Amino acid sequence: DHSNAAWQEIDVWKESGAFRTNKAEYIKKFNNNFLITPFLVDENNDNLLVTSTLPILIYLGEKFDYLGKNALDKYQILAANDKLNDLRENFVKTLFMPAKKAFAENGPAETFTKKMLPGALKPLADQLKDGKTKFLFYNDKLTTADFYLFYLMQTFFNWKPDLLEENEDLIILNCGVLEKKSKLRNYEQNAL
Repeated sequence: DHSNAAWQEIDVWKESGAFRTNKAEYIKKFNNNFLITPFLVDENNDNLLVTSTLPILIYLGEKFDYLGKNALDKYQILAANDKLNDLRENFVKTLFMPAKKAFAENGPAETFTKKMLPGALKPLADQLKDGKTKFLFYNDKLTTADFYLFYLMQTFFNWKPDLLEENEDLIILNCGVLEKKSKLRNYEQNAL
């Protein structure tokens, strides 16, 4: 909301998978055979359709200046987004298997929380540990990687609230997420 963009969220999954039953209509309406969720429609830009997470992050990053201050930073931010997307995909794979298998001792959920998650988040935590920046890339500027990290951290903690007890890097990243949330709130209050 701090970008002052007018937007409206529409939950296409709200009514028992209406997206699946209406997908052919969406494809026809937007002339896009690659339509998946999430998707974004910019009505102020000839109903431009942007579909799937990474293209949406790139679109919003370009539109609202969340992709860095120069080309080098932009490509590092995009690489961080890609790494976070891989982590999300591994998380989703863990969730979409039978619970008995996923949560078995030494099963996929344990592998995810004890190996995949710490390994994927270590470079992000290292970025903050050195104290050079408040956010992943800058002191004064949020990026799409910050937003994606915030979303994933919230998702992981909703799934497994005790994750902070298990990993020091998660504590560092969570403190960064809380600081980002506070900065966003301050920005919104100052903009009013």
